[in-house]
Amino acid sequence: MKSYNKTRPIHIKEFDAEKAWWGQREENKHSWRVPLQDIIDRNYNLDIKNPHEEADDLGTPEELLAEYQQAEQDIRQLQDKIVAVLQNALQA
Repeated sequence: MKSYNKTRPIHIKEFDAEKAWWGQREENKHSWRVPLQDIIDRNYNLDIKNPHEEADDLGTPEELLAEYQQAEQDIRQLQDKIVAVLQNALQA
């Protein structure tokens, strides 16, 4: 479940995978070891990114800008088509 609240509480059965893993804790794509010195160096901030996840390659700023401008142009064209259809419908 994506979010929990008073009417949608967390259920104990949702921890079955963790319980099974806990007895023989091995590193995998969801669990990894972090050296104590790294935690100390981070001022005890435990918000550490998963080293097994691949970083998103967003591209260069120039590529992102070109994609953004193309998306804007596509949106403008769709808006123009919608306006034309609505004007034709109102004139008929």
